[in-house]
Amino acid sequence: MRIKDVLSLEQGFFSFINYEIENFTFAQLDLLFLTKYGEREISPIIENLLDNENKLTTEKITLLGQIIYNMFAFSWNNQSDILEAEFNPIQNYYETLETTREVENTNTTNTDNNTYAFNSVESVDKDNSTQTSEGGVNETTTQTKKGLANANYCDIIEQALKVKAIKLVDIMFNDIKLFISLNIYK
Repeated sequence: MRIKDVLSLEQGFFSFINYEIENFTFAQLDLLFLTKYGEREISPIIENLLDNENKLTTEKITLLGQIIYNMFAFSWNNQSDILEAEFNPIQNYYETLETTREVENTNTTNTDNNTYAFNSVESVDKDNSTQTSEGGVNETTTQTKKGLANANYCDIIEQALKVKAIKLVDIMFNDIKLFISLNIYK
């Protein structure tokens, strides 16, 4: 059996998973998923949930939706946070450095000006002085460096475009596809 044989647009499969993606309704997600993956063979988990008429009851599809939510919602939340993060690819280096410099300075200068008279053995004080100066410098310097560090500009742009091309809906669909279908085609 195929996915499209057990899931339908009327059932509203994504409303049972109850994981919202911005800009998409559950009906839109159902349509997109069935269009992309409806031809895939169902996995054993779906086979085990089918009733005698090979249908998924509301109770069983509710159980399946809860299992999928419990298995993947944490991962989808983390991936969503990463995909929504703002970044500038050509400024992959950012550093703020703050330097504080404190210098204390105390100087004492003694000046002895002694004069010797003609034929005198002892000196006479002429101009003795003591000078003291105090001072210091207190300064804080903040330096910010940013830009492109250690990388090829073209490689960074290519990687940024690849990241921006990833969509949460594709990640979600891939996880669900691998869980409810076999990875084979006829």
